[in-house]
Amino acid sequence: MNLLIKLKVKYDIAKESVGEYISKITARFNWLYIRLVLIVASVLLSIAGGPLHAHAQPPITLSMLAIPFIFGIVFLQFVSVIRYFDKSSEKYWTRPSWHQNPFNFSQPLQFFHFGGWWMLMTSMPTAVLTLFQVNQYILDSLMPVFFGLGIIIGTHISTLVFKSKFENF
Repeated sequence: MNLLIKLKVKYDIAKESVGEYISKITARFNWLYIRLVLIVASVLLSIAGGPLHAHAQPPITLSMLAIPFIFGIVFLQFVSVIRYFDKSSEKYWTRPSWHQNPFNFSQPLQFFHFGGWWMLMTSMPTAVLTLFQVNQYILDSLMPVFFGLGIIIGTHISTLVFKSKFENF
């Protein structure tokens, strides 16, 4: 039994030092450029995919575009509440920024800020191509645009609702 305790202690020390090592490496990254490269690559793939040729059944109406927009906002508040009480979340969050690591899950708003912009920017070329080439499907192609907008606005609402979680607000 004593051997198991010693092994557990050594494992915990090794795990902690690996986490610190990874944190030191990722701290050197320029996250603005990494975010931009990921978004530009996705936009180029979206352009290569061309316009939307699928049509939802029943057809999407203009009022239905409010659903992904509102869902993005409400979803972010729900996630923020869960992360607010989560012990693995950092004591203080940083405001959403293009210069922060979006894959640091102890800072949940960074990931959703990046994800919202990624969704918005990736779906815009499809919406534009659809508008000019197959315009009867334009409302279908706008669904992810409105979802991305909802997520972006939801992150900013979360910074206001949970401002006590931010150290320098």
